[in-house]
Amino acid sequence: MAYTGYKNIENFYDNVRVELSATQKILADDVIDLASKAPRAESILKSIISDWETLDEEKIKKFELAVIIKTAIICYNSVYSPNIKSEQIPTIKREYNGNGAYLTMLNGELNGLLKEIDNSYSPIILSMFRTTQQGW
Repeated sequence: MAYTGYKNIENFYDNVRVELSATQKILADDVIDLASKAPRAESILKSIISDWETLDEEKIKKFELAVIIKTAIICYNSVYSPNIKSEQIPTIKREYNGNGAYLTMLNGELNGLLKEIDNSYSPIILSMFRTTQQGW
């Protein structure tokens, strides 16, 4: 068994929607298929797990789940309107996603899977903050 692409993952579209508690009406298959969604998620993960073509059956299942989760992370703002909050002090403006806890949980799940697939993987920290300096 070899990984043959996200479209061949059993119940792929439904699983992405389950991760986001979305219906097909809210997140249609053709939206998930946009180049900036599932194909991008798959491409990112293939670049992280460089030996993805030679994974054993157990790791292929984990890779498929990683593709589902990464796609869900990328599709999140397509389902939920961004909930950006900000705070301003004299020289710094900080913006953050009010739904960051769920995205952080998904990212943690993804990092765990990638570590199980490739022990040398170093987790990526998902930042919910964007800081800009004001008035310099």
